[in-house]
Amino acid sequence: MPMFSGWIHASQEDGPLLESLGVVLGFYDDQFEGFEDCSLGEKALANLHPFWGQFIWHFKPVENLIPQSAA
Repeated sequence: MPMFSGWIHASQEDGPLLESLGVVLGFYDDQFEGFEDCSLGEKALANLHPFWGQFIWHFKPVENLIPQSAA
């Protein structure tokens, strides 16, 4: 399942709503007025989509890194 990471512009009071949608919140940046280092899956991104405008975000796919075994 694809995962995404990024930020979301929202107030601290919006945190519980965002978490209920499936967003794993990172730290809150007062200067940015939003949460940084957030992550979520496809379902949570779909849950979040209707809230565009109330919240603004930027998420990008996270590459799954598979460690290579030593030869």
